[in-house]
Amino acid sequence: MTMEILNDFNTEIINESPIYRVEYSNGNYSGSCTYVETRPQSKFQSGTVYLLTHSDMGDVIEYIHKKTPLTSDDFNEVQMGIREHSLSSLLSYHQGQVQ
Repeated sequence: MTMEILNDFNTEIINESPIYRVEYSNGNYSGSCTYVETRPQSKFQSGTVYLLTHSDMGDVIEYIHKKTPLTSDDFNEVQMGIREHSLSSLLSYHQGQVQ
């Protein structure tokens, strides 16, 4: 399953450093993923780490289900796709801030 359907949503990053919220909206459907910015936890990590602390994407999953009916087997893939998309959006936001 491709998660391109998430591009149907307007995405906004709310910066309350060190907390960041990736908010999704499309009409009556909305959701958010909340991240905390933290330092690397070991010498093997470099750069900033964004830890997903909360996700409220029920409306978004409902939208996806209406567009592309989901089975229970699809749920893990959808969850992972949402996590990847929200983190990618957050990283793109930070790259735009640096430039």
